[in-house]
Amino acid sequence: DLTTNYASAAYIFENVTIVKIQGADYVNYVIEDKSGKSINLYSGASGAEYGYLDEYVGKELKLLFAINSQNSKGTKWRGHILDVLEVVGDWLP
Repeated sequence: DLTTNYASAAYIFENVTIVKIQGADYVNYVIEDKSGKSINLYSGASGAEYGYLDEYVGKELKLLFAINSQNSKGTKWRGHILDVLEVVGDWLP
């Protein structure tokens, strides 16, 4: 059971992509849908823990995502990608 270490539910996100944002001194990965809504995957400055997602940047995906918290206003989800279930094809926004 992939979700046993997480306090809340896991969700399947379909028709999303991974966006990699390279800053001057950080790397950030984002799950984004076709309407532009997104979830930031918070990481260390190097982004190394999400480096495995590089192969999925620009691909349309189906993901299993576990939500483990929200920000103080409840507007931003935080969590972990548990699995890439399917690569649908190239991302066409």
